[in-house]
Amino acid sequence: MRITATDPFVRKVGRHLVQGESVRSGWPGTGLDVRFRGTRIEIDLEGTVAWLDLALDGSELAPFDHVDGPGRWALAELDDAEHVVHLRKRTEGMVGDLVVSSLRTDGQFLNPPKSPGLRLEFLGDSITCGYGCLDPLPEAGFLASTESFPLSWAGRTAALLGAVVHAQAFSGIGMVRNGPGVVGEPLPERWKRAHQDHVGEWDLSRWVPHAVMVNLGSNDFGAVPFLADDDFVAGCVAFLRDIQSRRPKVPLVLVDGPLLVEGHPAPGTRTLVRSLLDRAASETGTLRFSLTPCDPIDGFGADWHPSVVQHERNAQQFADYLQGVIPKS
Repeated sequence: MRITATDPFVRKVGRHLVQGESVRSGWPGTGLDVRFRGTRIEIDLEGTVAWLDLALDGSELAPFDHVDGPGRWALAELDDAEHVVHLRKRTEGMVGDLVVSSLRTDGQFLNPPKSPGLRLEFLGDSITCGYGCLDPLPEAGFLASTESFPLSWAGRTAALLGAVVHAQAFSGIGMVRNGPGVVGEPLPERWKRAHQDHVGEWDLSRWVPHAVMVNLGSNDFGAVPFLADDDFVAGCVAFLRDIQSRRPKVPLVLVDGPLLVEGHPAPGTRTLVRSLLDRAASETGTLRFSLTPCDPIDGFGADWHPSVVQHERNAQQFADYLQGVIPKS
């Protein structure tokens, strides 16, 4: 049995673009869920450069493959029974897209699995992407193979709470200005897009989260000279109000991340950024949370980014916090 990626048997996870019978996903953590009865399932991919994670029948997401170019890929060969497959994009948009055209099974596709009830939305930078978390060498540069959104603080928070997650995140991106060498618009100008590089808004009414988290600012203050304090606060306030206007009555949490360092790139950087975020949160009625900074005892990932251990630590503390924030149904 063959179905296209746009078929109702396929549950699309995260924002995506429909292009004919194909579905293109760029943001980290995007993918699809399918349920079938049979012994084999295959996926047809178009031009893409994506690192993927796969979960079968309730297992944890685990690395599947590096897909480089079009082709047909066997996702699983199993006993003849009913199975559920979760496929996710492990890497962010600057690495490549997941472009699915069709799926095949030797049996029959069934109605897709039920979506988790809790929905979380994360807006962030490389920390949210899980940049370099699998690399034990902080001196190493970026490699797609060492990035893992599911192991990031955002991915792990969602897993701990049993939530489905949408993440609009991009390495080097900022609230008002991006980090050195990162071209393109900052996240407030991209967050409503279905795909980070395709102008055109996602229909925000299609998927409404129970909470929205914003973790930006590390790149705005990643190099000197710094922005003027008032310019950063004004940009932050404008972004938060834009989110609030489109996510009314949804708790909004402004988070400062574990990469902020008190003494780099200038003395008092962490204190300064936290104070400016506090100002913006106070002006907009936004919640504030500070993730525990990186601890050398837990190691570092590539480019001195958080390690898997640090991400897990931050996810545990943030999941505990969110349980007191999200309205009980």
